[in-house]
Amino acid sequence: MKNYLQLINQDMDFNCSHFNDILNKKMHIVTRVNNEIVAYFQLVDSNFCVLKEILKVVKIFPNQEKESIDNKVLLLNFNSVNPKYRSGNLFFLLNFFVAYKFSIENNYSYIGHLVNLESPAQIILEKTGFKRASSKVFRIQNGWDSYFTNIDTYFFISLNLQINKSESLKIINNLINLSISNDKINFYNLLKNNILFNNLINKMN
Repeated sequence: MKNYLQLINQDMDFNCSHFNDILNKKMHIVTRVNNEIVAYFQLVDSNFCVLKEILKVVKIFPNQEKESIDNKVLLLNFNSVNPKYRSGNLFFLLNFFVAYKFSIENNYSYIGHLVNLESPAQIILEKTGFKRASSKVFRIQNGWDSYFTNIDTYFFISLNLQINKSESLKIINNLINLSISNDKINFYNLLKNNILFNNLINKMN
């Protein structure tokens, strides 16, 4: 994990004690807010969405620390990272797919995504096509670098992702590799044509 993070965050100080702390605690998704390293990790207690100390740093929903949600939910806030920290690659989406991969491998119910601090949470309930009431569709805005500023991407956490785990992981690994190499065209085409994501990517005018 450390080597992987170094690859996508080459300007980050990986020798600092705080980062090693994160690794030792086995927190799984790491990003930065206001140049501070922030980690998001597997939830154990369904009564708490994120660690209180993370809430203090990110200041997401300070009055809603407790929510009635399932166990094994991963909450992410990638959009609060300054775009200059994305190192020219699809930092936001890359992290999203790392989280996606981790979710599938560990049988998570779903992944929660929170948009940037200046926007309301864009968590939209999907009305059809799911057996679980907790299944959601997440609207992700402004997650691309400037190359894709006019694309609004919708990811559906579908039943297929759990049923077809090996195929899901294969596709996600390909997406991760394409984003690391900054191959936007093939990344977008693979995502757009992938039935596991329900083929729902809309170009916005």
